[in-house]
Amino acid sequence: MYTEIPRRSFYERFLKGELGLAKTYWVCGVVPAFFAGITVRTVSSNTLAYWIGTGLVVYQCILLAAVWNAGKKYQGSKIWPVLAFLMVLMAVLRNIGAVLDIGRY
Repeated sequence: MYTEIPRRSFYERFLKGELGLAKTYWVCGVVPAFFAGITVRTVSSNTLAYWIGTGLVVYQCILLAAVWNAGKKYQGSKIWPVLAFLMVLMAVLRNIGAVLDIGRY
């Protein structure tokens, strides 16, 4: 008799840091931020840019947790998790500032 182990979703593995530090940071962090940044810069509506920016801040807070968890599991040099965490934290702070700045208009 076999018991089937349920597969975890991509989101659950992402949040628990099971995708690896490089994939979590680059594929789930840098690439989406690049395209979101292009989108925010090309929309003509401040309201739409505000909501895209707000969504990006929320996503980056989740990304911060995922990078932190992936960094704790990372087996290589300890500098990489620290740098990845700092970069995501700086991006969150930058985007909070951008959302607050757009909200003034």
